[in-house]
Amino acid sequence: MRHSISASTFIRDCFAGAFCVFESMASFLPYVEDMTVLDLGSTDGTLQALKEIAAANPRIKVVESHFARVDAASFAIAANEAVAQWEHPNGLFWYADEIWHEDLLQLMDKDLSEGVQELSFWRYQLRDNFQVMSWPPHPIHRVGIKETFIFVDEGTNTNRTWDAKMCSNWNGGWFTRWGTDFGDDYTRLPTHEMVMDVGAIGGFIENIVQKRRMHAPFWHETPNVRGESAAQWYTRERSNPIWMKRDTPYNIPHIMRYHVGKTKYVLRPELLEALKADETRSLLGYD
Repeated sequence: MRHSISASTFIRDCFAGAFCVFESMASFLPYVEDMTVLDLGSTDGTLQALKEIAAANPRIKVVESHFARVDAASFAIAANEAVAQWEHPNGLFWYADEIWHEDLLQLMDKDLSEGVQELSFWRYQLRDNFQVMSWPPHPIHRVGIKETFIFVDEGTNTNRTWDAKMCSNWNGGWFTRWGTDFGDDYTRLPTHEMVMDVGAIGGFIENIVQKRRMHAPFWHETPNVRGESAAQWYTRERSNPIWMKRDTPYNIPHIMRYHVGKTKYVLRPELLEALKADETRSLLGYD
């Protein structure tokens, strides 16, 4: 069901960094009224692809901008700039590589239909071709009221994360029930009710060195991967068969299953055409 809310995100160099913005856009299109993507200086063809989509789909708008500074605070600044683009008083902001599971989208749809205006979600991050838990579930605030939806610090959250309703059957009791319900087996976690963050080394080994080189300056760090230089890590890991596995033990979003075992990110033609035609539901596994 489409709701009278806006959606927005920002991106730079999706193809170089494997940020999966086209997958996340496709996930939200059936549920929002309008969508704005801020392109913050892409040079790898991302902007051209976004403009092609926006030219065909009037519900999508592309705005060219830039990072305000080169440190972690720039992500909060960019997030707030994206929120400022909303055409409705309520909306959804997401980071480009945050992918909602199709079951979570339906939970969100239910909450929005019931008039809930602020929603937080559980987010997790995998690594090594979506095979291993990298960052266990943590809360993120992503649906809110425009005038009070303000991202702070390094931009992961607003200052209202715990004021919003948790869009999950687990709610705030998660932390006290973790060990009792799931023990140490992360594959048993209800990831079908969560947001998957592609993150730095979730998948696409051929993109990871470039992604780390893009990301590291904002954190004033060297482009390392798990304690060693990105180049050394890549030299060692490229022969690891884990990157070729075509399945994952985790219940990841349907739209991302295509990418398991893919070593480099590409925008598949059927996704591009679905975004242009505003017909993305089938890519979410609904039809």
